Amino acid sequence: MTQQKAPLVSVIMPSYNHARYIGRAVESVLEQTAGDLELIVVDNQSADGTDEVLAAIKDPRLRVLKIANGGIIAASRNLGLKNAAGEYAAFVDSDDIWQPEKLERQLEALRAAPGAVLAYSRFKTLTGDTASEAIYPRPSGCVSGRVFGRLYLKHFIACSGVLARRSALLAAGGFSEERELVAIEDSDLWLRLAQTGEVVCSSDRALFLYRVHPGAASAGSWRRFRRELLLARRHYLAAGPARFVAAACLSFAAAVRAELAARLPGRSE
Repeated sequence: MTQQKAPLVSVIMPSYNHARYIGRAVESVLEQTAGDLELIVVDNQSADGTDEVLAAIKDPRLRVLKIANGGIIAASRNLGLKNAAGEYAAFVDSDDIWQPEKLERQLEALRAAPGAVLAYSRFKTLTGDTASEAIYPRPSGCVSGRVFGRLYLKHFIACSGVLARRSALLAAGGFSEERELVAIEDSDLWLRLAQTGEVVCSSDRALFLYRVHPGAASAGSWRRFRRELLLARRHYLAAGPARFVAAACLSFAAAVRAELAARLPGRSE
């Protein structure tokens, strides 16, 4: 019996009731120019037709796992990571869309920086069918190297833009499944990784589209502030008191801006 060769990249996609978007998200992964990959969809008991959408995709690189994560998306990502076989692991949300060259560019970036543990990419936001003109992070924020200090002050790495060495992710303990860190558990992991090695910004171009659901961000602005403050405390020893104060002030200012954007018609962040 011939043993199947392990893929170079394992892509992990948590999903919950995204039947409307997941088909395009999956296609954007399977259409990568760097096609030596597996895609592991970890579905949280979706009840909106997601199963039928996935069953219609006939590609042997796609695997579907089921989980009941109790609202802890980190548990879904960790299950995917536990079942991954690739040398590298990437993450993508089930409503985001990758550009075809996303993985190829990031693999090149990591190979060019042997000491790097993680590559991240810039992105555009997607509202409905309209992509933003702006690219995030801004050019001045797309930094490489030992970036822990910058990342502590501003969480500029988006989960759908990450490609990391799987060994580094496992050594760091994966995503925290603490309920207090829900919605910011990915930033916690990137901060832990940034303390162990270099991080690289993999492209000047936007390599994926991050879907924005109107009203979602501003609705939880103060909740997010409390979580970011908790995160700043978690990494206080590595950051130091001056950075802690600066991070708290920046998070508070962002929450105020989000609240104003939600309350004042015509105003945006």
